[in-house]
Amino acid sequence: MRIVATDQCLPGTILAKPIYNSDGIKLIGAGTELTKAMIERLKLLGISIIYARDELSEGIEVVDAVPLKTRIEAMQVIRSVFSSIQESSRQGSKRFSSQVKVNDLTRVFENLITVIKDSNQTMSLLSEIHDKESHVFSHSINVTIYSIALGIRLGFNDGQIKEIGIGALLHDIGKMQIPSTILHKPGRLTNDEFFEIQKHPAFGFDLLKKQYEISYLSAHCAFQHHERWDGTGYPRGLKGKEIHPYARLMAVCDVYDAMTTQRVYRKALLPNESMNWIQSQSSILFEEKMVDAFRQTIAPFPIGLTVRLNTGETAIVSEPHPDAPDRPVVRIIKEPNGETLIQWREIDLNQYPELEIVETHSLI
Repeated sequence: MRIVATDQCLPGTILAKPIYNSDGIKLIGAGTELTKAMIERLKLLGISIIYARDELSEGIEVVDAVPLKTRIEAMQVIRSVFSSIQESSRQGSKRFSSQVKVNDLTRVFENLITVIKDSNQTMSLLSEIHDKESHVFSHSINVTIYSIALGIRLGFNDGQIKEIGIGALLHDIGKMQIPSTILHKPGRLTNDEFFEIQKHPAFGFDLLKKQYEISYLSAHCAFQHHERWDGTGYPRGLKGKEIHPYARLMAVCDVYDAMTTQRVYRKALLPNESMNWIQSQSSILFEEKMVDAFRQTIAPFPIGLTVRLNTGETAIVSEPHPDAPDRPVVRIIKEPNGETLIQWREIDLNQYPELEIVETHSLI
């Protein structure tokens, strides 16, 4: 299978992996031959990529970084927590523990950390769950997965990883106090609307610091995840080590997931494109140590991505390299002149330092 952008998908394309909504309901099954109407529907749902089956990518398999059941359960818990907080806020309650079982959050965290520790590969979260109305919840889960993986790589202990994980699950909880007309606006925000959005870290911190079941440091993940290394962030304009390490870590994960996620007003960037931008902001917006560790944690070239080498040859990423995320195993499928090979061949880029990936695309 290989990754194909929906805006380049042609009728007759065979779907290699099913597509689900956030409730775990299958929207389209694997093996379906996509019609023009189906493709247009996928675009309306905000789905930027699919996994397609063809002869050139035969045998290339993508294993979900997080099992579908685990992700759906996490989505349901996060949605329940956020909804309960929104309701208790409307009622003027200072606490939400009566409506929400914090044990559910802990269970979600434990399920996610088990999956991450059991994985020996760099992370890639091109999910098969799609529901643009639930993007806040899906984003919270993705940021949690990235944050846990990054925290493990950086050597944080189990207690710290739990604080990071719970903080990441709840880092955007303040958005529940932002008017939905702004939060779900189908377009770019005005300056006044963005000013309202910038209030969500303080709203989130104010909610979480009152919950004795939640660590004060986890609450600070909500408060500080939009602060920036150079002091240009919000809400307080903290700079450098004034920002808690958890929030410095989460800032990278939060931005990366936002950049690789489709929005109404812009397309999702490919993982390597987002990674390159984050790298360009090392020691500017983000702490250098966090960026360097993140590059070793996340797969910039996910399995199934079509790439072009400096030789001009076209290839499909077929296997990640655990020790060199930017040097995967690739399957050469086209000559530099664009002619499709009768017999493809695979090479490990880590064994050929003269070869480089110079271009990526969802379909070349």
